Amino acid sequence: MATKGILQAMVFALVFIILSTHQACGEEDCYRDKKLVLHNCKSDIAVATQYVPPSLDSKCCHTVQESKIVCVCRTLAREDEGRLRISAFKLASVAKDCGKPVPSGNNCGSMDPLLFILLKNVHLHLVSNY
Repeated sequence: MATKGILQAMVFALVFIILSTHQACGEEDCYRDKKLVLHNCKSDIAVATQYVPPSLDSKCCHTVQESKIVCVCRTLAREDEGRLRISAFKLASVAKDCGKPVPSGNNCGSMDPLLFILLKNVHLHLVSNY
């Protein structure tokens, strides 16, 4: 009888551990990509500058093309944006202009997906009027 109780307690403990394991264990690791993109594109995504699309042969575009940009956008925190003085919208624009756009509906930093779609449409409208 004691063995049955111990076995039940062990099964309960195992189920509890499995269910309470941090969900980040399955998260894709792209922190190296994020660091490289933020470093190599710093001048292109800075808050204090006007956005100018980078050339396709620039170091920034090469880094973006080689990175997991969706993951980089997803792991970009509001604190990163403030501390590094970078724009998530400019990062998404750089990705698009470098030929690796962030698909609609994905977060990029602190930007809500719906706000991102709205601003992207406004940006396209402004660019097409020139």
